[in-house]
Amino acid sequence: MERMQAPPGLTAFAHQGHPIEIDGEGIATLDSRHVADFTVHGFTPIEDPKKPKPAPAAAPSAPAVPGSAIPAKSVDPAVVAMLDKLTSADPATLARISALLAGEAPPPVEQPVTATAEQNEPIPAEGKLTEAQIERMTTPQMKAWLKDREIPVVPPIDADVLRAKVRHANQG
Repeated sequence: MERMQAPPGLTAFAHQGHPIEIDGEGIATLDSRHVADFTVHGFTPIEDPKKPKPAPAAAPSAPAVPGSAIPAKSVDPAVVAMLDKLTSADPATLARISALLAGEAPPPVEQPVTATAEQNEPIPAEGKLTEAQIERMTTPQMKAWLKDREIPVVPPIDADVLRAKVRHANQG
């Protein structure tokens, strides 16, 4: 069992459907498996003077993922494998994750590509649509376009089915 200090002003808390008692001093006693969950919600661990402190970790000799600053001993091998798969095609993402895990400021994100004038043009309310306009339509736009023409849209329906309905209605 672990003791954690609740965030200021918090008097009650439930975790996975179970109420957690918080005493008058704002301290909650909980199963040690849930420390990470409670930390996310602002709880802070209380050091138990009876518990021995863990030995400091030795400095890692090599990064966990080649080209990263992630220390090998600080990351679960399964996480390393997942990061390797996620970032193998994107070194910028790997650099950002490495910096964040090392407690450093991440490199800036590249500016997103801006839309062309054709991509920004509104979908016309009247007249025929071009294939490019139909392809650019979002799900809400397709639903609104069909509704304006009194064509029923019955959920659940995905974007491909909606786009086919728009094409069909656009022909006739």
